[in-house]
Amino acid sequence: MEDCDIIICSLAENNRSYSVAFKNTFDWASRINVKVFQNKLMFLMTTSPGGFGGGNVMAEASKFFSQFGAGIKEVFSLPKFYENFDVHNGVINQESLTELNTKIENFKIHLANPY
Repeated sequence: MEDCDIIICSLAENNRSYSVAFKNTFDWASRINVKVFQNKLMFLMTTSPGGFGGGNVMAEASKFFSQFGAGIKEVFSLPKFYENFDVHNGVINQESLTELNTKIENFKIHLANPY
């Protein structure tokens, strides 16, 4: 993490929480440095197959990650992953794609003026 300038973190929601793979990696990384994210700017994204779009894990990560050094500047949630995402074309729901592009542009503004 120390070598990166920003963090783009995308979480899948499994049973209203983080995936086991992410949680395990995060837990071990936090043993090395409790400020895992090292005060880097973060764009946080979530998704799930349901209509809430990973809202439960987004809520948890939004409050929890800041305690571990994440400077969350933008968030994006993609609901109904299997209906709104295509492996070849990315986000295919036009409303969600417009929202994502807007948030990407906003994140770029934060990069230019981080504080």
